[in-house]
Amino acid sequence: MTFIYHSVLHSLLSDMPHHDRKRKVEKTLIDSGIPYVILQPGVFMQMLLPSIRSVKNGGPFVQKFYASRQTKMSFVDMKDYAEAAARIIASGTFTYGTYEFCSNDPCSLTDMENILSQLTGRTVTSAFISDEDFLENSHMSPDSYAGQTLLTMFRHYNKSSFCGNSFTITQILERDPVSVRDYLAENLETAKSRSSI
Repeated sequence: MTFIYHSVLHSLLSDMPHHDRKRKVEKTLIDSGIPYVILQPGVFMQMLLPSIRSVKNGGPFVQKFYASRQTKMSFVDMKDYAEAAARIIASGTFTYGTYEFCSNDPCSLTDMENILSQLTGRTVTSAFISDEDFLENSHMSPDSYAGQTLLTMFRHYNKSSFCGNSFTITQILERDPVSVRDYLAENLETAKSRSSI
């Protein structure tokens, strides 16, 4: 039996509480002698869905991932992650490995705006949601552990970026992973279809 652990990309970034917890679990697992596989996904593209809904409704790209034009982010489609994980589990040949899962080139804020503008046929600008509005929209209290953990994560991303490489997931899937552009295009179209019903 192999223990499959869902971790996070760059778990060694101990200044983010959830990364530090996952790093400690990884170490415990590696030291345990139990056969293991550690999966380290980047940010799931599904976290962009509220931003996509805003753009679909004619609004800005409302988000917390980018506080500057220098910030770059790596995303991965949850469906690609699930497929890659299923292949790993079914194969049985990935034991004692740690695998980073990200889509293709990391995107900057300018990249996101350009893609959304091309897809919608209008100029899409960005709006950075405040900590207070984010917590309220997420139904979290300002002093909650979950809320503060998320805000710490976003601050780190904004300051240092969060980039990974698509090589591993490409090899496992035997195809290119879903790109940010493809994900945005699919979900903008889905949103348009639903709004017309």
